[in-house]
Amino acid sequence: MGQIYVLTMFSGPLYSRSILPLRQLETWAPFHLDALGLVTLIGAEDVSKAIGRLVRSRYTTFLPLLGAYLIAGSQFTESSPGFSLYEVNDSIKTSSVSGWFGRWLSSQKIQKATTTFEWTHREGPRKMSWYTLLTNSIGLWLLASLTILAILMGDFWGLSNALAMFVSVMVRWYLVRENVFSLDDSSKRAFDKKDPDYQDFWKETVRCFIELPNGDMVTLIAPERVVIDCIVRTPAIRKPWSYQFATRLGWLSFGVHIITIGQSNLVSQICAIVLLTISSWLTVHGVGCNESELGKHITLERRPPLYADILDRRMCAYGAIEPMPDEEEAMVGWGLLPRKSNHEWWNIYENFKQDYQKRKEGAEQKQVTSSSSPV
Repeated sequence: MGQIYVLTMFSGPLYSRSILPLRQLETWAPFHLDALGLVTLIGAEDVSKAIGRLVRSRYTTFLPLLGAYLIAGSQFTESSPGFSLYEVNDSIKTSSVSGWFGRWLSSQKIQKATTTFEWTHREGPRKMSWYTLLTNSIGLWLLASLTILAILMGDFWGLSNALAMFVSVMVRWYLVRENVFSLDDSSKRAFDKKDPDYQDFWKETVRCFIELPNGDMVTLIAPERVVIDCIVRTPAIRKPWSYQFATRLGWLSFGVHIITIGQSNLVSQICAIVLLTISSWLTVHGVGCNESELGKHITLERRPPLYADILDRRMCAYGAIEPMPDEEEAMVGWGLLPRKSNHEWWNIYENFKQDYQKRKEGAEQKQVTSSSSPV
């Protein structure tokens, strides 16, 4: 009698599981899918590069992504080699460029030499519209749907996988948010003259050339402290202990994810892979991103050229910042400008500077005239 009672007790849950609405999909497996290899190998570096540039998307903030182990290991913050920064005002050269800025620059559509960005910091934070809040919740709704589907099929491996993906998403959101907050704080201090660490000798505006690993070059106009604290150095995380705990939680969720996705049924695997692939593609291509807005206060705006027919040459980029003679000497020492013995190049360069100065003065005079004319 005892054996019959035990058998009846365990047959109840099995019977109730068999009457789930989508129970028949749990055994559907016309082919085999190597889901484990897909989520660990494909697209991981591209996703890390896209996340590491710290630009918010209206759609992919809470979507699960491929290569979650790179996020859990905080590898999206590591510095990228091959960059060179030349600060013209103080004749300083460094190859130290923070990881977020290197990734941000590499993802921009820039010209070979004459693209200029200007760093500004707004006082009040940007307000998030109801539309952005609605689109940000898309990922949570899709993960909830994946969870409900696994429950209706009785696929408890798939349920565990969906929950692990949700934890991974929340870990990524927290890690990225902390890096953005740190960048925002560093930028705010750079513009705050009342900050205890502010030095009077710091310049409000400096001109920098940044050479990318592929040989392209951009011009950056920013306060000197911004260059030091936000671009050369990586901003320090405000809460290192909670940040470290989040990375460990991310590794744990990734471990659960790679185990459970391989054990879940084929329908759960297909849905998870489709969701991961589409959301990763959207993230890598920057869908829903405003590349000029970083955090709640920072704007990295692309400055238009003074005139449309400017040539995309380094000579034009150098002349556009109107360097002083001592600054040009430093640029010669860096190898940006040729030596004075190259008379032909220097004659063309001096003519360009004079033409640029005349056009600049004409544009300023035209602006003054238009602003003083009666409406």
